[in-house]
Amino acid sequence: MCGICGILYFNEQKSIDSNILKEMCDAMYHRGPDDEGIYIQNSIKPNNIGLGMRRLSIIDLQTGHQPICNENRTVWAICNGEIYNFQEIRNELESKGHKFYTKTDTEVIVHSYEEYGLDFVKKFNGMFAIALWDEKSKRLVLTRDIFGIKPLLYSVNNEAVVFSSEINSLFKSNMVRNDIDSEAMDDYLSFYFTCSPNTIFKSIKKVPAAHLLVFEGKNDKLIKYWQPGYNINYNHNEKYYIEKLQDTLLAATRRHLISDVPLGVFLSGGIDSTTIVAMMNKLNVPVIKTFSMSFDDKSFDESEDARAISEMYKTTHREIKVNPDIYIKYLPSVIKNLGEPNGDWTSALELCLSEFARKEVTVILSGTGGDEILAGYPTITAYKIARFYKKFPKLLRLITNKTVNNLPVSMSNLSFDFKAKRFVSGAELEFLRAHMHWKEIFSEEEKENLYSVDFKLNLNKHKPFSVFERYRDELPGKVDVLNLLLYIDTRTFLGDCLLPHTDASSMATSLELRVPFLDKDLVEFAETIPVQLKHKNFTTKYLFRKAVKKYLPERIIKKKKMGFSAPISRWLKKELYKFSRETVMDSKLMSCGMFNNKFIYKIFDAHENNIKDNGRQIQALVSLALWHNNFY
Repeated sequence: MCGICGILYFNEQKSIDSNILKEMCDAMYHRGPDDEGIYIQNSIKPNNIGLGMRRLSIIDLQTGHQPICNENRTVWAICNGEIYNFQEIRNELESKGHKFYTKTDTEVIVHSYEEYGLDFVKKFNGMFAIALWDEKSKRLVLTRDIFGIKPLLYSVNNEAVVFSSEINSLFKSNMVRNDIDSEAMDDYLSFYFTCSPNTIFKSIKKVPAAHLLVFEGKNDKLIKYWQPGYNINYNHNEKYYIEKLQDTLLAATRRHLISDVPLGVFLSGGIDSTTIVAMMNKLNVPVIKTFSMSFDDKSFDESEDARAISEMYKTTHREIKVNPDIYIKYLPSVIKNLGEPNGDWTSALELCLSEFARKEVTVILSGTGGDEILAGYPTITAYKIARFYKKFPKLLRLITNKTVNNLPVSMSNLSFDFKAKRFVSGAELEFLRAHMHWKEIFSEEEKENLYSVDFKLNLNKHKPFSVFERYRDELPGKVDVLNLLLYIDTRTFLGDCLLPHTDASSMATSLELRVPFLDKDLVEFAETIPVQLKHKNFTTKYLFRKAVKKYLPERIIKKKKMGFSAPISRWLKKELYKFSRETVMDSKLMSCGMFNNKFIYKIFDAHENNIKDNGRQIQALVSLALWHNNFY
């Protein structure tokens, strides 16, 4: 695990300034405090390529230094992340005559490239962002894992391409402009995040997950190397899928335990993280360290279940009590590390918990990804209910809508009034538009009031829904609606929101966070599961619940999803009122000309006076203001 960066000048007569490369590395010191490595092409003649890295030592602590090269030093690579199946790949390559001089997983990258060319990345099961330089072909290859668990950003101009694990590091190159991308801003206020390949900056892009970005001189080529197949096999019964899922979960967990340093688990008390602990126990891990958070508000608190699981599996358990001050302390740091706004405030909790866990472990396992892979989100259930709701007489639907919208506002976690109001407002839309509506932060109508006239003109008729359409069109027409919705969730909410802020929060404390539910073999098996077993009737994660039933207490199996969150909406009316209001109202955001300030005041006032729960909109605005203050 580390931070990587580099510069390629298109003019071969132009030389890399090693001081700039070092500044880019230094900006990511927190990602890798154990080691630094820099490769600059032949120092005698002009050197137009430079690679840099900061290393957090996880595997092969002694000889795992990067950048790493092949035998004749013509292929160089740097990698942020882990390749979990590196030993099998190494054995295969050694049988073909390749010579290795370290025990690190990174070394298989250069030899795989020698053997398989641009298909090398198809061999890997892991979480990674890789930069590879082929000296003979004068080719730079940038690539990420199939979900984009590890970040990789880049900027191109007429002279060069510069890349890094972090936005702040890119700006140290002095080659990147900070002009705002208006369409990315529109996406952010719709979803809480910017959508790949865009970032909030016009000049900075994300290397898309499951892609190779190849530069040969000024010519660049984007190649998709992986796509879900959804080749569902209906020839097996439920028992087969249960047993196969059990075996695949166990194998995925085993792979994610490979480490030469201490590791632990973020144990929320939910079914996903509890399953990881159960798998570790079955694998006879001698000491399991678990870390969790507790809340006073019972609608958010799962700590009792986390403690029960700890007692059941005899883990060494640590717990932090969440209070509003955590957000005031940690949220600005998360936004600064991300380099762009992210409205999901669970990132502040993750940073706090990561800091706490880092005192005892260097690697942490998380249940992130289970909902997207195995159908755990309530929006999937909402889609099914909506199909029946649309068949009700129109008059009955009108009465239901009016009744629901008159329900008193509650600030509890996923309260009935919140879910009911969301449901009826989107239930009659086409299924894909409904899926977006149930997740959106500011609706199109609200943004019409939020944006200034000038900002609307800059948008040039951009519609955030086009992101959903783009991902829909990537899949073959035969894909079931449920799998389509899950795929969109993996590419949007998971890939552009959850994974970026979990990476930023954990790496800020030099903690490597791993996600066993996004194991490639597990994901590809999940694609073959018939949809009626993933989500049966109105039961989320039906097959998964069946598969882990023998490992977990019944109350964990039957428990409804709570999510890792806090009573922020309630705190925004009292404990976080001053922080949130001053952060936005006193920020440069209010004078940047993009927004209608009167509408922003209305958002805060309606929330304070219990007219409407605007907690999510306020979180989005606060995160945006914190980011804006960092760059303008």
